Amino acid sequence: MQIITLEFNCFFWHKHKRAIYNQFVKIMSAGNRFGREIEFREGSPIQLLQYVEDNSENGFGKIVLNPAAINILQTIQEPLAIISVVGSYRRGKSWFANVLHGRHDGFDLGAKVEGCTRGIYMWSLPFMLESEQPDGKIIQKRVIVLDSEGIEVPKQDQNWATKLFILCLALSSTFIYNISGIIGKSNIGKLCLMTDLNKFIQEPEEGDFLPRLVILLRDFNLESPESFKDYFLEKLNDVNPEAVKGIKKFFDDFDVYGLSHPGCKRKMLQHMEDAVTDELDEDFVDEVENAVKSIYSQLPLKYIGSSTMKGSAFVKFLNDIVEHMNKSETSSLLSIPSEYESIIQFVAQEAIKEALGIYQEQMDHLLNEEMKERLIKERDIATEKYNQKLEQLHNEMLEQQRLNEEDKRKLLEQQQTNFEQIQRETEEANRKITEELKRAITLRERESH
Repeated sequence: MQIITLEFNCFFWHKHKRAIYNQFVKIMSAGNRFGREIEFREGSPIQLLQYVEDNSENGFGKIVLNPAAINILQTIQEPLAIISVVGSYRRGKSWFANVLHGRHDGFDLGAKVEGCTRGIYMWSLPFMLESEQPDGKIIQKRVIVLDSEGIEVPKQDQNWATKLFILCLALSSTFIYNISGIIGKSNIGKLCLMTDLNKFIQEPEEGDFLPRLVILLRDFNLESPESFKDYFLEKLNDVNPEAVKGIKKFFDDFDVYGLSHPGCKRKMLQHMEDAVTDELDEDFVDEVENAVKSIYSQLPLKYIGSSTMKGSAFVKFLNDIVEHMNKSETSSLLSIPSEYESIIQFVAQEAIKEALGIYQEQMDHLLNEEMKERLIKERDIATEKYNQKLEQLHNEMLEQQRLNEEDKRKLLEQQQTNFEQIQRETEEANRKITEELKRAITLRERESH
């Protein structure tokens, strides 16, 4: 019986040793690392927003924000760079969003036919990235990666799909669109909206509002062209020439990366969160690594006019866009200049509040310093008087040694009376100082309210 059990255990180990090892590594490292030169980011996904359908006769779905995610965003004080990963469902979109964090797991992947992401998820906490700006300045930016619900999911509300596409375009500083490498009418997703973005987004007259565009051609198993960008435009032109014109019109520059098939077995393909990088096709791994490194090397900040956007401003921007989209069933024109004006006013008000807070803090500090100096000065004066009287008392005690007993008795009584008087005066001085301090604190609290 023992021999049979041992043989079974050996068989089980050889059959499942890779899965057991992967699970062990995942547990020990708190995540399934991609490795190579892509930095591993700790954390976990949190839902930023979701679409709630309304099946009533005259109702329509609404976008609902997650307060927990909003609270995280509001605390960010650094300039933001926001990456949205968008595209057709079941094309490895969420897996690529994970690899942007140097890992296979994180955002939910799932193995079912239907897409598993609902709404938009963000990585928490957004991570810091040091980078060099075009002017040569080195800055610290906070990177937010958004994994969106797949486009063209079965039974998906098409009005929501359009809103989702426009929403991600508006929020992002880098927009990654993930589609099949074999470009056809049935798999270009919402790229058809590129034909005339002016119907959906009114850009400001000055400055670039739209994000940097990155196209990922997935499962590209043909011979690699000299330029994936030219290949993409040529094939898209065969399907939708207007979309090509729109992309060239609205995006001055963009990148296209071809990613071949991972080269793994079907079972691993269904559970890419447990994938082992060394067991994937070497060309595929190199292509993914190159795409990720290139995206980060050109990662732009999110701007509001000429100023970088930080946490509180981004939350205001997000709230305003969602409120606008929730007013109608279909995606109506989103006026970015109006949104900018609203955010600029909000940022100005926040700056005034912050300035007033700093002023009040400095005044409180100054008041405290002045009060402290005054109390110290008064204490020193009282101490000096006390010491002087004690010294006088000491001298009198020396003098008494030269007097007769009767005179000594009278002098001691007088000294006792003087000592008690000193104590009373000291206690009265301390009481007055304490009462004055309490009045000053009460007055400051009333002024603050």
